[in-house]
Parts: sequence; structure tokens; C-alpha cells
Amino acid sequence: MTPPLIADDTALLALGSGHRLMSGLAVTGGRLTVPVGCLIDADRQRDGIADHVGALSGITFEEVGLTAARPLAELMRDGLGLGTAHAVYAARPSLSWPAGRAVLTTSAGLYKGRGVRVVTV
Repeated sequence: MTPPLIADDTALLALGSGHRLMSGLAVTGGRLTVPVGCLIDADRQRDGIADHVGALSGITFEEVGLTAARPLAELMRDGLGLGTAHAVYAARPSLSWPAGRAVLTTSAGLYKGRGVRVVTV
């Protein structure tokens, strides 16, 4: 099974602006995962986008659980914002996704040296 792609806050802002690739992924069930930290950062930048993205049936959401608290805090102490930190955490290899998942972003530089694959949209 091909792992779903992780959409960061910049990809969500592109989706909200009508980006064709992002729009296609958002309506194709199971192909797009949005970490809630990314959704928060996107809505902070563009009020109302969380409602828009939340209404799309092709998107699954990854919440911040207790096991993510410490790794997210470490990434944020390293200078990442909540959304980028949550995208990095979600994209790294895990028991569910041993090969990790790729991050969709318009700002690939944010992920340099973070050990995750990036797809620029």
C-alpha cells in the first residue's frame, strides 16, 4: 500500500487558493493526511481554512497524541513552528509507516536536514 502524503500548512494554503494538484488529492480518499498542527498553523495564517479543509471527505487528520508531545517539543525547541514540527513527526518512519511518508509543501527548505522526504507543490 502506498502511504498517504502529509500536507503541511503551506500545502493547505495552496489548496485553499485552488492549487490543482492539492485539490485533486483532497478529493481522492485516503491519499492525503493533514497533521492537526499544520491545520492550526494554516488557519492562523488564513482564517477559516480549517473549516474548509475539515469539510473535504478525502482528507484524514492526524492528531497530536501523548506520544507525540516530547518529539514535537524537541523539534519546536530546535526552532520549528507547530505545523512544521508536526509534519516532520508525522513523516518520519514509524511502526505504521516504516519507510516514512513524504511531506507536500511549498517551502521545502523548512525540511532540510530533518530526515524526511519532501515533494514541492
